[in-house]
Amino acid sequence: MRTLSIIIVLLFASSAHITAQTQVVHTPRTSPRAEISQTVGITEISIDYSRPRVRGREIWGKLVPFGMHNPGWGTAKSAPWRTGADENTIISFSTPVKLNGADVAAGTYGLFMVVAENGLIEILLCSNNESWGAYFFDEKEVVARAQTSWQEHPFTEYLEFEFNDFTENSVYCALNWGEKSIPFEIEVDISETVVNQLRNDLRGTARFSYVGPLEAADWCVSNNTNLEEALEWAKLAVTMDKQFQTLKTKAAAEYALGMNKEADLTMKEAMPLAGIFELHSYGRQLITEGKVTQAMDVFTANLELHPNKWPVNYGMARGLSAKGDYAKAAEYLKKAEVNCPDDNNREIIKKNIEKLGRNEDIN
Repeated sequence: MRTLSIIIVLLFASSAHITAQTQVVHTPRTSPRAEISQTVGITEISIDYSRPRVRGREIWGKLVPFGMHNPGWGTAKSAPWRTGADENTIISFSTPVKLNGADVAAGTYGLFMVVAENGLIEILLCSNNESWGAYFFDEKEVVARAQTSWQEHPFTEYLEFEFNDFTENSVYCALNWGEKSIPFEIEVDISETVVNQLRNDLRGTARFSYVGPLEAADWCVSNNTNLEEALEWAKLAVTMDKQFQTLKTKAAAEYALGMNKEADLTMKEAMPLAGIFELHSYGRQLITEGKVTQAMDVFTANLELHPNKWPVNYGMARGLSAKGDYAKAAEYLKKAEVNCPDDNNREIIKKNIEKLGRNEDIN
C-alpha cells in the first residue's frame, strides 16, 4: 500500500511538472497576435490586438453580444466587447488626436466597443490597457468615447484592423470581421504637434548648431504657422552662422509677418553672401510665388556678382521670360548656351530658345 501511495504521488508530481511546462512553451495561438502602425505627420499610431477566426460561427449578436453584457467571470458585471480576443486590444497615440471627433490625449489605451443591433457602435478608450479581455472592465477607467456605425464588408475570416484613406493630417482605421467593417477616423493637428515637437527638439542637441533653428523656422514659414516664434528661431540661426540661407529664412519670416521693409533689408544683407546657384534657386522660387519683380532683382544681383556665368544668364532669361520679354530672354539664353559646359543642359537651352521664339514662357 505504501509503495502504491508513493507511485501515485510521483505520478501527480510528474503530471504537475509537465502541465507547468506546457504553459510556457511556444505553440500556435488560437487567435494570433498582430500589430499595425501608421504615422500621420509626426504622430505615431499603433494597434496591438489578437485575431480570432469566424470558424463558421455567428459573430454579431452571438459571439459579440449586442450592448453591454455580463461576462460571467471577473469583477465586471456589465462589460463591452473586448474588440478582439485574449488580452486587451491596445491602441496608442504618440501625440494628442481626435478619434471620430473625440479628443484623445497622447497615450496607450485599452480599446473596447459597445455594439448595438442596429449597427451603431460606441468606441471606448480605457486608461487600463493591461487586463485580460473585458472581465475586469471598469466604467471609471473610460477616458474617451466616440460614435460610429458598422458597414457591410466582404467576408473576413480572421479579425483584422487596417488603415486606409490616408491624408496629410488624418487616416481612417477599420476593424473588419465576418461581413462587417467598423470604421473610425483619427485626425491630427499637424501644426500643433509639429511645433510642440520643434520646441522640444530645440531644447536638446538640435540647438547646438544653426541647422536646428533654421529647419524649425523654415517649416513654420512654409506652413504659415507659429510665425513670431519662427522669426526668433531664424534670428538665432543668423547669430550662430550668418550666411545666405539663414538670412533668407529670416527675411521669409519677416515677409510672412508683413514686415516688408525689414525683410528687404535682410535680403539686401544676404545677397553678397550667396553663391551663383543659391541666387538662381531663390530667383526661381520667387517666380513660382508670382513675385516676378523681386525675382528680376535677384537675377540682376547675381549677374552683377557673377558676370559671364552660364547659370546667371539662364536666370536672367527666366526672369525676362516671366515678364513677357521673350526676345531679350532669348539673347541671354544664347549667352548661356555659349558658356554651358555640358551637353544635357545645352540641349535644354536650345529647346527653350525655340519656345521663346514661339513666344512661350520657359518657366
